[in-house]
Amino acid sequence: MDAVHLQRLLARAIALSISAVAACDGSSNSTSPSSGVWTLPSDYQPVTCDTATALFSLEPIRKVTGADYIELRHWMLATEARDASLEPGRTIASSRTKCAGATDRDACLRAIDTATSDHGFVQFYLDVACPCYSYVVVNQGDSVRVIATLDELRGFLGAIDAPEKAQLVVWANGYDLACNASNASGVKQSDDGYEIIATRMTQDCPIQTTRYYLRVGRDASVSELRREIASDHGGCIGRRPLGLVAARQRKRSVGVLGEHFAHSARLEAASVDAFLILRDELTFHGAPKKLLAAAARAARDEIGHARMTARLARRFGGRPIPTVVARKPVRDLEEIAVENAIEGCVRETFGALVGMWQAKTAKDPLVAKTMKALASDEVRHAALSWDVAQWLRENLSVEACSRVESAKRAAVVALLDALRTSPSKELIEQAGLPPVHVALKLAQSLEHQLWRSRRRSCRPGTSDSRSP
Repeated sequence: MDAVHLQRLLARAIALSISAVAACDGSSNSTSPSSGVWTLPSDYQPVTCDTATALFSLEPIRKVTGADYIELRHWMLATEARDASLEPGRTIASSRTKCAGATDRDACLRAIDTATSDHGFVQFYLDVACPCYSYVVVNQGDSVRVIATLDELRGFLGAIDAPEKAQLVVWANGYDLACNASNASGVKQSDDGYEIIATRMTQDCPIQTTRYYLRVGRDASVSELRREIASDHGGCIGRRPLGLVAARQRKRSVGVLGEHFAHSARLEAASVDAFLILRDELTFHGAPKKLLAAAARAARDEIGHARMTARLARRFGGRPIPTVVARKPVRDLEEIAVENAIEGCVRETFGALVGMWQAKTAKDPLVAKTMKALASDEVRHAALSWDVAQWLRENLSVEACSRVESAKRAAVVALLDALRTSPSKELIEQAGLPPVHVALKLAQSLEHQLWRSRRRSCRPGTSDSRSP
C-alpha cells in the first residue's frame, strides 16, 4: 500500500473522529478507573517499600525470619534453556550486610556471590508465564542457601504468621507489590491468614495494570478474591517481535507520563528486532527486494524512535525498560502472515493513527513534536505491513489465507474491547492520547475503511512454501 494513500486514509479517520470530541465534550463515556484517584482502603496497611530500589522492603522479612542477610535475584532468559553454570542473576533487592555473622567471612562471601539456580519463581507478563524467573538468597551465619521453589520458600518461612511473610509469598507467586503512591499495595490480617492487594501488568495495547485482591493462607496458599483495572497508560505502539522476553519493571514512584513513555520506549526498541526478524524471514522465503529494503529501513527508524521515547520517559521521571528478544527459528509463511496481520495491519496501523492524533492534541510541546516525527515513520511502517500482507496472500493457500483473516479479525475485536477503558486525564491532556470515545471512533473508522474492506481472496498456493 502506498504510504501517502494510507496517510490520507488515517487523516480521514481523524477528521471523522473530531466530531466525536465535540459530541462527547463534557460527557463521560470513560470506564477508566483513572477518572478518580484510587486510595488504599483504610483497613489495609501499606506495604513497606525500600526507597533505594522502589521495591517492597526485605528488612521486615529478614527480621521475622531471623536471617543475617537476604536478597532477591532476577534472571531474564535470552534463550529457551539456561545453563546452570552461568553467572548468578541480577540482584534487585537486598537487606543488611552479607556474612555479618559468619566465622569464615571470605568463604561466606564467595558462596553468596556464586549462588545461582537454573530455575526459580515464575514471573508473569500479560497474565502469561514468561521465560524469566527470580530466586532468593539467604545467609545465616556461615550458611548460604538458595530458595527457588514455593516448597523451599514454605520451608524457610514456616507458618505464615506475619504480614511480611505473606508479602514474600505473593511476590514468589508472580505478583508485583506496587510502591508508587497512586497504586500502592497493602496488607491486612484476616481470620485464616492475610489479605494483600497486589498488581500485575495484564495488557499492553493499551498498557494496562490490574489490581488483585489476594488471600494468603497460613500454609502459604494464595487465592484470588477479586480483580479490577488499576490503571491504563494508553498506547498501542510498536511492532512486537516473536521471542520478546518480558521485563520485570523496577517499581519507582514516578508519574503516569514517566511510566507511559518508559513502556513506549521498550516497545519501540523491540520493534527494531521485529523488523530485522521480518527482513530475515522474508529473505529466506524469497520476498521482493523492495520489501526487504523497507523492513531494514524501518528497523533503523525504530532505533531513533526508541531514543526519542526514552528521552521523554526520562523527562517525566521514568526510566526506559530493557528489551531482550530471544531469536527463534525461521517460520513458515502462514505463521509470518498471522503475526504481520496482528502486529502490522492491526496494531501498528492503529498505533500510527494514534500517533497522528497525539501530534495534533498533546499539550506538552515536546511530546507533540516527538509524536509528529514518529507518526510519519509509523505510517510508512504500517504501509509496509499491508504490502507484506499482499505478497504473503499471493503465496498462501486459500485455507491458510482464511486462517490469517480470522486472526486479523480476532485482533480487531480484541483491540476494540481493550479500548473501552480510557487513559488518565494527564495522559489525555499532556501526551495527547485519545479518550475512550475517541479511541473507539478512530478504531471503528479503520475497521470500516481498511480492516473490513481489504478482505481479498488468496491465490492458490502453498501455506508452507520453502518452510524450514
